[in-house]
Amino acid sequence: MDSSDNSNKSCCSLMNQDEINKQYCTKSVEELNELEKLELQNHIKFMKEAVKEGEKALKEGEVPVACVIVHNNQIIARGSNKTNIKKNGTRHAELEAFDQIFLNKELNERFKDTLLVECDLYVTVEPCLMCAGALSLAKINRVFFGCHNDKFGGNGSVYSLNLAPISNGKPYNAISGLLKDDAIHLLQLFYNQENTKAPVPNKRKRVDPEVLKKEREERLSKMDNEVNNYNITTSDVADNQLILNITNNNIKNLESHDS
Repeated sequence: MDSSDNSNKSCCSLMNQDEINKQYCTKSVEELNELEKLELQNHIKFMKEAVKEGEKALKEGEVPVACVIVHNNQIIARGSNKTNIKKNGTRHAELEAFDQIFLNKELNERFKDTLLVECDLYVTVEPCLMCAGALSLAKINRVFFGCHNDKFGGNGSVYSLNLAPISNGKPYNAISGLLKDDAIHLLQLFYNQENTKAPVPNKRKRVDPEVLKKEREERLSKMDNEVNNYNITTSDVADNQLILNITNNNIKNLESHDS
């Protein structure tokens, strides 16, 4: 790769939003063009490796999110969630894989800043906002992910950080839905084993609206009857107050007589 290629890729951080939107996108596997679909089996092969890493994480009691990083059709790093094992909420699969690269002296000496520009990431679940930002700063080439991350996704679900003009970063294409069902199945296995003692939810029975209406009218009628039975008129209150006053006066007179 010559210096002009490097300069072109490093200047992506200076692109405005319109320029980014013209060159980069987030799309599903179904939206791949014919040329991209020719490589689909190759992408599936690498995503299967990410799923295998997720299965290992599941056995370790971790949330089974995992990834592989591919350079020139070769896997150069693998990563899976280590947040429980390392007691560190930032140890997501992508960052674990990054460490394998950044701490590898040979890889760093050979490629330095250009390595990840030529790499694709295959991850079972859409990168979170933190990891999506890190991928931009690392200048990753492309990201393929399985299922969406509806709560924290940074590649379209919550925010499209892959298409954001991040200072010192580089936008990147994100492709969703690759082995989506496998990724979802892993998550289901994890959350099912976490809640083995959870009660079986009760199924709500369908009730006829007319029956509900009749029951409501009966409850209201009963409430009206109870109110009428305990209704106290103004005159009743006045009479009771008069009796109370007389009684109090009698008590005072008796106390005065005794003294």
